[in-house]
Parts: sequence; C-alpha cells; structure tokens
Amino acid sequence: GAMRLLGCSLLEQPQPTEEQTTEALVLLEQAARRQDAKAALRLGAYYANPLILSQHKTEAFQWYWLARHLKESTAQAELELLAKTIRKDEFPSMKIIADALVEEVEWNSRYNF
Repeated sequence: GAMRLLGCSLLEQPQPTEEQTTEALVLLEQAARRQDAKAALRLGAYYANPLILSQHKTEAFQWYWLARHLKESTAQAELELLAKTIRKDEFPSMKIIADALVEEVEWNSRYNF
C-alpha cells in the first residue's frame, strides 16, 4: 500500500513535474504488479485521462482489466466507459495485452517474484 499511496500523492500534486509523474507511475506499476487493485485502477485512470499528453487507451485498458481481475469494485464501470471510446478493431489486441498482464501478475504472485 505504501508504494500506491506515494505514487498517488505524487500524481495528485497541483502541477507534478515530469520526474514526479514518472516516479509516480513506476511506483503505481510496481504496486499493481504486486496485486494492488487500487494501484491498477489509478494507473487506468491516469492513462484514460484525455487531459494528459500521455493518454493511451491500451495502457488504460490493461490496468483497468487487471484491477477488475483483482476484484476492484469500480473497475468494470471504468472499463465500460473506456470501451465506448475504443473501435471494434482495436479491442482484440487490447484484450491480448491485458490478458498477458493478468497472467504475468498471477505467475509472479504464484512464484513470489
């Protein structure tokens, strides 16, 4: 939880620097890969935000997908909102990437990586 809290606090600064944003994303990703559903949800929200330059729907989708897998209650609703902005031809590749992330997190957890 500490990595998630620090990552979230860095992102929620009034005007985080590029360095702070990068550090926050690294911390959140590390937490999410350790099965922190709230960190995965926060990453999804970050990448889905149309107001940031680094908006990336595939990244948002994969982190929301992981958060849903980890039983985060609001992840399904966020996925549904994001799905409205995704073209049909984009979905299959996004799902493959998201499934791979879920499998990686499960594997790492199973073998204590």
